[in-house]
Amino acid sequence: MAEEDRHFGVSDQLSQVKLLNLGRYDVVLSDRYIFNYFVKQVKLMNSLVTHEVDEHRFTTPAPRDYRPVFRDKKVRDDFNFGLKQLKKNGEFQKIYDRYIN
Repeated sequence: MAEEDRHFGVSDQLSQVKLLNLGRYDVVLSDRYIFNYFVKQVKLMNSLVTHEVDEHRFTTPAPRDYRPVFRDKKVRDDFNFGLKQLKKNGEFQKIYDRYIN
């Protein structure tokens, strides 16, 4: 890659999925859940045939490094309480399934 500067970024993740499936990209760097959400959107639009992709880890996962940041402790506590309730009553899984599965 040092001799060829063929790297460029596209922030529109729907375009990333489309261009990867069209064979115009060889690699897409994306969060797996966001990527799968946009694959689902492409399938719903019937805009092109999607292909299986090989996923490779880019970094070592550290779950505590990927989290929301709050400026206000009350907002943080309200968020955590609401999230706990969504998980407890099964609504979190329904939301997850709606966007990912």
